[in-house]
Amino acid sequence: LLCIGAMAQAEVLYTSGTGDSGGNNPFSYNDIFVAQPFNFATDAVIDSFTFNAFTTDATVAVDNVFVKFYQNNAGVVGTELFSGAFNIANQSVTGHNNGYTQQDYTVNLGGVNLAAGDYFIGVRATPAQWDLHWSMVDGQSTGFLGNATGDATAYINPTFTHVFALNGAPVPEPETYAMMALGLAGLAFMRKRRQVA
Repeated sequence: LLCIGAMAQAEVLYTSGTGDSGGNNPFSYNDIFVAQPFNFATDAVIDSFTFNAFTTDATVAVDNVFVKFYQNNAGVVGTELFSGAFNIANQSVTGHNNGYTQQDYTVNLGGVNLAAGDYFIGVRATPAQWDLHWSMVDGQSTGFLGNATGDATAYINPTFTHVFALNGAPVPEPETYAMMALGLAGLAFMRKRRQVA
């Protein structure tokens, strides 16, 4: 029973890294999607997405985060697999940097199933504004810039790696389900033996 509870608990499935010194990108001001690669070693259910941003006192509250998942087509953005618009579910200050306040923005995705493999996530935040800069990871350039609609064919120019995390739960392998079933059957048998005794 403890094993079942642990599997239901959300965990970090993927993180791109941190952005304390890597700089920041005013992606909201440009009103475009930015795509970032990620991979899963096992099938997973994604419950939420978090990105870190540099903000100021002039930052306007984010009203929507548009999220898309795409296939990874040999290192470039491929076929779109999922698309949605989400409200901010949680917002928290993570630090201060050169006069900016860094904040994590989290949206709940409601459970997106992806098989093990390589993918891209595309992100756009509204309203368009200068004072919302997506934090960047130091010295990495893996992302792509798109357009306002996130058309998979519109992504161009490798750009910086931005700070984000995908949270949820890995999907157990069939062997894990079999072991759980045996364990539960054993517990039921032991309980029945105690009741008989």
